[in-house]
Amino acid sequence: MSIYPDDSDKQFTLDDFSKGGYQEIPENFSGEYHFSKPNGKFIGGWLIKDGVITHKIKLYKKLDGNKINTKNSNSRLRCYQNVTRTWTKSCSADGMCLTSGVTEEYGGVYCINEPDPVMLAPESPDGTSGGGGGTPDDSNENCEEVDSNILGITVYECYEEEEEEEDDQIDLASLSNCHILVINQLIGSSKADFKIIFDKFSGDLAPPFNFDLKISYGTNCGVGVPGCTNPFISNNQANITLNSSVISGSSDLFIAKTVLHEILHAYFLFIEQYPLVDQDLNALLNYYITKYNVPGSIDYNPIHHNLFIENRFVSHIATSLKDFASSLGYPSSLLSNDQFFKDLAWSGFSGTDVYEKLSLEDKRRISDIYYAELNSNSNAKGSKACPNE
Repeated sequence: MSIYPDDSDKQFTLDDFSKGGYQEIPENFSGEYHFSKPNGKFIGGWLIKDGVITHKIKLYKKLDGNKINTKNSNSRLRCYQNVTRTWTKSCSADGMCLTSGVTEEYGGVYCINEPDPVMLAPESPDGTSGGGGGTPDDSNENCEEVDSNILGITVYECYEEEEEEEDDQIDLASLSNCHILVINQLIGSSKADFKIIFDKFSGDLAPPFNFDLKISYGTNCGVGVPGCTNPFISNNQANITLNSSVISGSSDLFIAKTVLHEILHAYFLFIEQYPLVDQDLNALLNYYITKYNVPGSIDYNPIHHNLFIENRFVSHIATSLKDFASSLGYPSSLLSNDQFFKDLAWSGFSGTDVYEKLSLEDKRRISDIYYAELNSNSNAKGSKACPNE
């Protein structure tokens, strides 16, 4: 990570870099935060005004379908996207406040050509300028001097022509095409909290900036269980397993519900490991771990499931399912049926404290919807995700 302040006299500490990745930015800071791969390749960044992220920065190599060179002899094309972030907090009478939601609204993208810094020839050993009257030495061809750096040392960045790499996405490579289509449609339709979660899993920075996730098929979830999440993060990657034999006939809505459910498990595992990403959620997790954990057990289901239900995450699942159905063009008669989406979101939570307090009528209705969508029977509202399988 590189920090470029508007105020050239601004001094930084190592802590500024650490907290910057968690979006803990000093209130009086204005400038840019840039993120790069280990090889130095620029990925993206933030434009900041008085401690608030006002824009996201991305260098575009394609515009209107045509490849463009973002670095030429005179200027660099830099594109900004307006982003507005809103935090919602819920406070109790005793003064305790918890973040109940974070939303991001994205505006239009605009691009400007920014002039490159003037490149000076390196000094010769006798202190005079070399390279033929100010012409850069061949060793700095296709290079530019960095605008500013913390140590005040002249640094050159060099560029090579290469195809733009796609951002790392959730690893779906081993899934069938129809399930990949459903999941990508779900990701694209997500808003509010789930959009933030999917974005967290869709970058190529190391944790805690981004999280890695793989979704694959397997049989380790238990008999009749459609999906599960490995309780261990391995090599900074969470792993979700879908039981292909169980979901082979399931509807697109059921697949989406399963993925949303499991991705919350995966996200919680990372929040437990990286508490500064969301300190309020981490505090909740620790409370539920203390309340429901059995010493020596690695079963996160009672911990996460009760947290899902008692803290409105199940409502977020229902909302995301409705957004997903809308993106697929389902009729208004279904989209207006809020109870259906709530019931589908609730399915799979049997055994939790809150679920067991539901009436028999509620439990039966939830169970009927679960099995209808699981098997895409005549009572299902969704369409079979993989009709040719």
